[in-house]
Amino acid sequence: MSLGHTRKAMVNNVDPEIRYNGPGWSFFGRQPWEVERPFGNQTLYGTKNPGGLSYTFHGTWVTIQGTTNLVNLAGDVFDPSWECFIDGVSIGSNAPSMLSQNSSALCESPDLEGGLHEIDLYIYMASAVLWFDNILYTPSPTSHDIPLLLVEGSDQEILYDAHSWTFLDNSSALTRSTGATVNFNFTGTGISWVSWIPGHGPYSESKAIYTINGGPSVHFDVREWALTSSLRSPYQQILFSVENLPKATYLLTVTHQGSDNQIPLTLESFYIYNVPIPFAPPSFSSKGQPPIGVILGGVGGSLTFGVLLLTLLWRWKHTNLWKSKA
Repeated sequence: MSLGHTRKAMVNNVDPEIRYNGPGWSFFGRQPWEVERPFGNQTLYGTKNPGGLSYTFHGTWVTIQGTTNLVNLAGDVFDPSWECFIDGVSIGSNAPSMLSQNSSALCESPDLEGGLHEIDLYIYMASAVLWFDNILYTPSPTSHDIPLLLVEGSDQEILYDAHSWTFLDNSSALTRSTGATVNFNFTGTGISWVSWIPGHGPYSESKAIYTINGGPSVHFDVREWALTSSLRSPYQQILFSVENLPKATYLLTVTHQGSDNQIPLTLESFYIYNVPIPFAPPSFSSKGQPPIGVILGGVGGSLTFGVLLLTLLWRWKHTNLWKSKA
């Protein structure tokens, strides 16, 4: 199954596999200027000193995310400054932004050959704090199980009902239609619905429901950002979570119960917990073209069946031959 970049393993800054280098790394709690996205695990890890970090992963793409709160020293010179490397080769850094925004990509790799890689972040100048939040990477089939998988709202396996959803910025979806539904099969021990909340408009609170495997309906609220705490952000808001399930495959169904004059229901992404690797191949219509992995799997299955059939015929023939001689 080709995942593209719609499914990413998320590695938070508290992960013990991240190797921090240099003095001065410490945790920072949530900041008053947090205006875009909440920090993973409600924390940032930061340093004012030259140093860096390293992480080893099995994947085909990777990015390091942090918070941009830069100081423009002169011209194109910013503090802090940094550079990233993949397997010892520089991939540079993303263009700096003067906006204080969380979950910004500090650097991003090109597509990589599937397998084991190491990403390194080097900090060259940091009288201002460099804030690190998380690492995202696209897992390759050789990966171990993923504790936390992010699935974007544009993923091809998320099934939206027709004509009820609007797609935004190529990754998230929105509906104002009463009764609009979305279905998603996932494998793991839990799932969270991650939303962005509009912060303007004459909206009132709306509601929705979800079911797991067609079980009892569970109601949840969709609230306006302005009605929440001042430290809450409009993006990456978890509207509900289902956790501590036995590891298995489940069907999540969500139904919007709001209307046009209420807050719309949006899907930015799913968080799926404890996902086994490799992923199961996607289903496909008999009228469409199946993915190449499914075709190859079918060829392998046909060959296996053919070998089994020949073996049974050989045994039947020799058994009857032995009986005729007895």
